[in-house]
Amino acid sequence: MERSLDAFRAVQGTACIPDGSGGCQQFQGPQPNLIGIEDNQQHRCGIIDYAGVIDRWLQDNSGRAISLGTTVTGKVKERTLPDGSAEIRVPLVTTNALIWSVASCDAANPNEFGYTAQEVLAGATPSLGDATFVTKYIVPAPGLPLNDILQIFLFPEAGEDVAGIRLDADAHGALRAAFGVPDGTPGTVSMKERLDFDRNRPIIKGQIDLSVD
Repeated sequence: MERSLDAFRAVQGTACIPDGSGGCQQFQGPQPNLIGIEDNQQHRCGIIDYAGVIDRWLQDNSGRAISLGTTVTGKVKERTLPDGSAEIRVPLVTTNALIWSVASCDAANPNEFGYTAQEVLAGATPSLGDATFVTKYIVPAPGLPLNDILQIFLFPEAGEDVAGIRLDADAHGALRAAFGVPDGTPGTVSMKERLDFDRNRPIIKGQIDLSVD
């Protein structure tokens, strides 16, 4: 059965990540939370607006003065499993997605590539790229409201589980001084994330490569 892509996109970035004080934690300021890419070997993390959520946030917070032209195509497929649960599979192809990376996966650190949504809102030139995102997840029964995939990834409820994630993106844009080059040097970022399973154990692999154009 095919489900609504618009309904899936509408709930991305909406999950409340508890901050321990009764509120919701934002990973990098007021912009919506998304699944990021963590490269443990190179000690950097990246964000890709794979569902067009940040573009929508920028439009809403700029009075429609800022629009990145992000486009998202894909499908949401649901199938009932033998035990009565359901598998949701979502492949997305995104163009003009806002992309940036930060050193040491610490939001307090300066970016190595690109500009955050807040910086773009303040006037910075966005670094845009193309992305493919594929996820599969399990829910207790067919026909339930669609989920923010980050919620299932971090805080699954009973009967919920992530079965796989693939995320790939490439962009040309601004390398930052934190990468060891003059701020604004033209450069390229390539990002990859994989969530697979080996003997039912989750294996997460991320890679973020930066280079000067």
